[in-house]
Amino acid sequence: MKPESRDVERINHIYEAILAIQSFTDNVSEIEFRESALIQSAVIRQFEILGEAASKVTEITKEKYPEVEWRVIKDFRNLLIYEYFRIEVTEIWYSIQYDIPDLKRKIESIRSV
Repeated sequence: MKPESRDVERINHIYEAILAIQSFTDNVSEIEFRESALIQSAVIRQFEILGEAASKVTEITKEKYPEVEWRVIKDFRNLLIYEYFRIEVTEIWYSIQYDIPDLKRKIESIRSV
């Protein structure tokens, strides 16, 4: 499989993770999110998938789409996995509300090319 094909696959994984996060939190308030270990776990898993996929995108694609904060996505994934004890639920909620919609627009733009 060519690197470009794998990038398309990884971009699709990122998009699917974004959709899952939005689906899990649709019509969920911040208070409900804070109180639901189940929703938090589901969302965190999708952030992990999203970050892992972003880390596997080739440098060529990353350079072609610098508007996507590839390193930030990967670093957030690493934080969730390796330094989970430092994560505040508010940070995850903020990312759901602000970062995910922005990332979704950028990924949709890439997918439409």
